[in-house]
Amino acid sequence: MSALEFQNMDAFLRELHALPDVIQQKLAKGTAATGASVIRESIKARAPVWTGDVADGHPPPGTLKRAIYQTRLIGECTSTREVWLVGVKQGRNARNTKRGKGAASQDAYYARWVEYGHFTRAPKSAGSTKAARRRAMASGSQLIQGAHWVMARPFFRPGFEAKKGAAVQAMQDYLARNLPLAANSLRYLKAIGA
Repeated sequence: MSALEFQNMDAFLRELHALPDVIQQKLAKGTAATGASVIRESIKARAPVWTGDVADGHPPPGTLKRAIYQTRLIGECTSTREVWLVGVKQGRNARNTKRGKGAASQDAYYARWVEYGHFTRAPKSAGSTKAARRRAMASGSQLIQGAHWVMARPFFRPGFEAKKGAAVQAMQDYLARNLPLAANSLRYLKAIGA
C-alpha cells in the first residue's frame, strides 16, 4: 500500500468539518465519484476490442468496453467514508433482453480470461461422444490436445495503476473547486436566515 500526500489537507479538513453533515456527505460523494470516473475511463481506454470474425455465440465487439462500470457501494458507506467500485458487468444481470438498435448485451463473462490469459477449449472430434470423453478422462488420457494458451491482455490493473495519481489529483481539484462554494452558500444561507 502506498501513502498518498494531499497538499493543504489540514485547511481542507477544517473547512469541511465546519459544514453541516449533509453538505459534507455530498462533497465526499462527489469527490469519490470523480476519482472513480478517472479510473473507469482509464480502464475503458485500455480494454481490448475483438477484431476477428464473430462466431455464433461470441459477444459482439466492444462488449468488454461497454461492460466497465462504476457504482457507489451504499452498504459500505458511512457518514465519514465513501466506497466506490469500478468493475466489469458479468452474468445474468448484465444480459440485455431488449431487442433493436443499441440493445447489445453487456455480459463480459470473459473479462478475467482477457486480463489473466486462458486455455482455449479443445475441439471435439467428429466421432467423440460424452461417454467416450468420460472413458478417456477416467483412463487418464490427455483431453487438452488441440487446446492452446491465449496470452493475457491486461487492461484493468494497468488502467488503475496508470491513473491512480491522476484520480487523486482530480479529487483534490474537485474539493478545491467545490468546498469554497459550499462554504459560501452556507454563509449566504445563514445571512438570509434560512
